[in-house]
Amino acid sequence: MYTCNFCNDTITEGFVGSKNETKIYSCFNCFIQTLIPFKFDKEFVYYPLFGMRDIQLEDSVVFYDNDGQELAKVYLESYEEGFLSYLKEEIAKDLDLANEEITLMIEPFDIQLKE
Repeated sequence: MYTCNFCNDTITEGFVGSKNETKIYSCFNCFIQTLIPFKFDKEFVYYPLFGMRDIQLEDSVVFYDNDGQELAKVYLESYEEGFLSYLKEEIAKDLDLANEEITLMIEPFDIQLKE
Protein backbone atom coordinates (compact mmCIF):
# COMPACT_ATOMS: atom_id res chain seq x y z
CA MET A 1 0.00 0.00 0.00
CA TYR A 2 1.11 3.51 -0.78
CA THR A 3 -0.10 6.99 0.00
CA CYS A 4 -0.50 9.55 -2.76
CA ASN A 5 1.81 12.43 -1.90
CA PHE A 6 -0.62 14.91 -3.50
CA CYS A 7 -4.10 13.98 -2.23
CA ASN A 8 -3.13 11.59 0.62
CA ASP A 9 -5.39 8.80 -0.66
CA THR A 10 -4.30 5.25 0.11
CA ILE A 11 -3.51 3.40 -3.11
CA THR A 12 -2.49 -0.17 -3.91
CA GLU A 13 -0.45 0.81 -6.96
CA GLY A 14 1.38 4.11 -7.14
CA PHE A 15 2.83 6.05 -10.01
CA VAL A 16 6.43 6.77 -9.10
CA GLY A 17 8.28 10.03 -9.49
CA SER A 18 10.78 12.17 -7.68
CA LYS A 19 10.74 15.60 -6.12
CA ASN A 20 13.83 17.17 -4.62
CA GLU A 21 15.61 13.81 -5.07
CA THR A 22 12.97 12.05 -2.93
CA LYS A 23 10.80 9.24 -4.27
CA ILE A 24 7.12 10.17 -4.33
CA TYR A 25 3.96 8.24 -5.19
CA SER A 26 0.79 9.47 -6.79
CA CYS A 27 -2.60 8.05 -7.60
CA PHE A 28 -3.67 7.87 -11.23
CA ASN A 29 -5.77 11.06 -11.09
CA CYS A 30 -3.03 13.16 -9.52
CA PHE A 31 -0.43 11.73 -11.92
CA ILE A 32 -2.52 12.57 -14.99
CA GLN A 33 -3.10 16.11 -13.70
CA THR A 34 0.66 16.73 -13.83
CA LEU A 35 0.79 15.90 -17.56
CA ILE A 36 -0.33 17.77 -20.66
CA PRO A 37 -2.04 15.69 -23.37
CA PHE A 38 -1.17 15.97 -27.04
CA LYS A 39 -2.62 14.55 -30.26
CA PHE A 40 -1.13 11.25 -31.43
CA ASP A 41 -2.93 9.48 -34.27
CA LYS A 42 -6.11 11.55 -33.72
CA GLU A 43 -6.27 10.67 -30.01
CA PHE A 44 -5.18 12.69 -27.01
CA VAL A 45 -2.41 10.86 -25.18
CA TYR A 46 -0.24 11.64 -22.19
CA TYR A 47 3.52 11.15 -22.15
CA PRO A 48 5.33 11.55 -18.80
CA LEU A 49 8.72 12.22 -20.44
CA PHE A 50 7.50 14.93 -22.82
CA GLY A 51 10.37 17.31 -23.56
CA MET A 52 12.92 15.03 -21.88
CA ARG A 53 13.02 12.05 -24.23
CA ASP A 54 11.64 11.26 -27.66
CA ILE A 55 9.01 8.57 -28.01
CA GLN A 56 10.69 5.34 -29.08
CA LEU A 57 9.42 2.29 -30.97
CA GLU A 58 9.96 0.13 -27.88
CA ASP A 59 7.47 2.26 -25.91
CA SER A 60 3.81 1.30 -25.56
CA VAL A 61 0.43 3.00 -25.45
CA VAL A 62 -1.55 1.92 -22.41
CA PHE A 63 -5.31 2.38 -22.09
CA TYR A 64 -6.59 3.17 -18.58
CA ASP A 65 -10.04 3.64 -17.12
CA ASN A 66 -10.82 6.56 -14.79
CA ASP A 67 -9.66 4.54 -11.78
CA GLY A 68 -6.24 3.92 -13.32
CA GLN A 69 -6.88 0.26 -14.14
CA GLU A 70 -4.95 -0.89 -17.19
CA LEU A 71 -7.36 -2.02 -19.90
CA ALA A 72 -5.02 -2.72 -22.83
CA LYS A 73 -1.49 -2.16 -24.04
CA VAL A 74 -0.26 -1.64 -27.60
CA TYR A 75 3.45 -1.72 -28.38
CA LEU A 76 4.45 0.97 -30.85
CA GLU A 77 6.57 -1.55 -32.76
CA SER A 78 3.38 -3.35 -33.81
CA TYR A 79 1.17 -0.29 -34.00
CA GLU A 80 -0.70 0.66 -37.19
CA GLU A 81 -2.14 4.09 -37.94
CA GLY A 82 -5.75 4.43 -36.82
CA PHE A 83 -5.57 1.46 -34.46
CA LEU A 84 -5.71 3.51 -31.24
CA SER A 85 -9.13 4.99 -32.06
CA TYR A 86 -10.47 1.61 -33.13
CA LEU A 87 -9.21 -0.15 -30.00
CA LYS A 88 -10.49 2.63 -27.74
CA GLU A 89 -13.98 2.35 -29.25
CA GLU A 90 -13.95 -1.45 -28.94
CA ILE A 91 -12.83 -1.31 -25.30
CA ALA A 92 -15.49 1.30 -24.52
CA LYS A 93 -18.17 -0.84 -26.16
CA ASP A 94 -17.05 -4.08 -24.45
CA LEU A 95 -16.83 -2.52 -20.99
CA ASP A 96 -19.83 -0.20 -21.40
CA LEU A 97 -17.68 2.91 -20.91
CA ALA A 98 -17.83 6.28 -22.64
CA ASN A 99 -14.80 7.08 -24.81
CA GLU A 100 -14.06 9.97 -22.41
CA GLU A 101 -13.63 7.45 -19.59
CA ILE A 102 -10.58 5.95 -21.27
CA THR A 103 -7.18 7.63 -20.96
CA LEU A 104 -4.25 6.82 -23.23
CA MET A 105 -0.69 7.13 -21.99
CA ILE A 106 2.58 6.42 -23.77
CA GLU A 107 4.72 4.49 -21.33
CA PRO A 108 8.49 4.40 -21.83
CA PHE A 109 9.93 0.89 -22.07
CA ASP A 110 12.99 1.73 -19.99
CA ILE A 111 11.45 3.58 -17.05
CA GLN A 112 9.26 2.09 -14.34
CA LEU A 113 6.21 4.31 -13.86
CA LYS A 114 4.35 2.18 -11.30
CA GLU A 115 5.09 0.22 -8.16
